[in-house]
Amino acid sequence: MEERCRTDSEPVTVAVFGHVGQHNLGDEAAFDVVIKAVRARRSAVEIIGISVRPEDTRQRYGIPTFPIWRDVPSLTSVPDSIGGSQSGAHAVPRTSVNQASPLKQAVKAIPGLASLFRFGWRVLRLIPISGREAAFLWRSYRMLRQVDLLAVAGSQHLNDYIVGPWNFPYTVFKWTAIAKLAGAKVAFINVGAGPLQTSLGRWFVRQAVAWSDFQSYRDESSVRCIQELGLNVSSPSVPDMVFSLFREKSRPSADPSRRSMVVGINPIPFNSADYWVGASEEKYQRYIRTMVEFVQWLLRQGHKVVFFPTQLSLDTKVIKNVRDALDPKLVNVESVAEASIKSIEDLSATLAGMDLVVASRFHGAIFSMLLEKPVLGIAYAEKTRDLMAYMGQGEYVMDITKLDLQEMQRMFQVIETRQTEIQAVLRTRLQEAKRRVEAQFDAVLGLLGPITTH
Repeated sequence: MEERCRTDSEPVTVAVFGHVGQHNLGDEAAFDVVIKAVRARRSAVEIIGISVRPEDTRQRYGIPTFPIWRDVPSLTSVPDSIGGSQSGAHAVPRTSVNQASPLKQAVKAIPGLASLFRFGWRVLRLIPISGREAAFLWRSYRMLRQVDLLAVAGSQHLNDYIVGPWNFPYTVFKWTAIAKLAGAKVAFINVGAGPLQTSLGRWFVRQAVAWSDFQSYRDESSVRCIQELGLNVSSPSVPDMVFSLFREKSRPSADPSRRSMVVGINPIPFNSADYWVGASEEKYQRYIRTMVEFVQWLLRQGHKVVFFPTQLSLDTKVIKNVRDALDPKLVNVESVAEASIKSIEDLSATLAGMDLVVASRFHGAIFSMLLEKPVLGIAYAEKTRDLMAYMGQGEYVMDITKLDLQEMQRMFQVIETRQTEIQAVLRTRLQEAKRRVEAQFDAVLGLLGPITTH
């Protein structure tokens, strides 16, 4: 593995890697933050994107973009022979061994032949897949020969619980390996890690992290995950990089005596069959019912409710399910609204008009706190609890699996009376979070030599 050295006067090329182009504003914000951080610290730099939807990324950020996976849009699941049947963007559909009934019967009649037949069929199916993957790896290697730094931009890249080891773990493993072979440095910036549930997934992630030149993790649960792989993590977690977007402004303090407020509701398709791993319709409906009852309680208190998504293609379905179940007697154009969100700018403008937010999404909580909005957090993972604790809001978070209407009401009322105090805490923590995120980027770009003063 060769590594190229650059003086501070030479231009550099940075490839920013992210699972973007999938309508997730949290992932898009992290990707955008890395691009801006690179440009702020290198006066002569070319940036290349590596994303799920290259055309979307090219148009959105104005940079040349390479696909994160080989281009096989018609394939839908991973073959049993390499990872079990898992849904994924670069996997292979199941097909029948042979539809001819006489042949099936003949094969089954001979002991052991059926297993041998299935194995041989799977091997044959792998040949074109392996060839396409080899060609893709070669194209990726040639591209990375021109790159000085591969920057993996935040997000939950280091897990295998969603679609197994051949999706996220293998993807970061192969990109790290070919980047190092091509002579580039690799930085995992502010990534999330875990859960890791398979031996192969743990091996892929462990190797990728061990080969990288820089790592930082966005929460303590991710740090623990990496430590459990036997790798040393010498520094504490760094707050999510999206906190670098904080811009301190003079804002009027909230008036806790004002009875009517605008309350933002940011849902998540918790246990929805078309999204959640190990989905349960019963648990999904229980979540919907609790959110419906809570929203109706808010409306009876005289508050206005505004629903907003941060995953634009998935959260809208949950919003519709909640809205459709509301008591029509409580709903009118003045009391309930759904924000039209297409970009981070749209989201920020919407949040600016809110007094308090109930966020089930991780980045729904972050975007709200960026504007110093008090948040009632609904945690579906440890990362949300870690986030709320870091921001001094640990007492205002609930476990989504134990969501209780009365506890939500009690917590909301506590937040309602402490708005001014909470905003002051948020302002201090936001300043600290931004400082730590910026220091992180200084360290990352320092891998390429002296950085431009910013």
